Amino acid sequence: MSKSIGTEMYIKVKPNKLYPLTTIDSVVPHTLQKTVELLTENIDIHTIKSFVYNGNMYMLDGSYEMLAANILNKENVDVEIIDRTNIPFWNIDENIEKILQAIGISALYDFEAIGEFTYENYPAEYKGR
Repeated sequence: MSKSIGTEMYIKVKPNKLYPLTTIDSVVPHTLQKTVELLTENIDIHTIKSFVYNGNMYMLDGSYEMLAANILNKENVDVEIIDRTNIPFWNIDENIEKILQAIGISALYDFEAIGEFTYENYPAEYKGR
């Protein structure tokens, strides 16, 4: 299901379809635990912000929410799709590819281990081309 408000688009997405733009080192365990607790109590957590590149969704904000949703086996999470062409740095394909390659495929394995889930696929950009 999706809805648009102005130029923003909100959709529901399986949390294992959201890819990080950082390594797991940026995730603070205490903050993740607090996010899991809030989600367990059905307390609203903020919407994950993401952009689409080569058919995959990359999180600008929301790693804790994505990990917590996976830990709790939530079917879907709310995601705001941001038009990356309006975001300096992320509007350049080469920048995205350099960041993903620098993060590396091991970051996805780390997110899977902490979030207790498996990605359906591994974007080639994390491996380099």
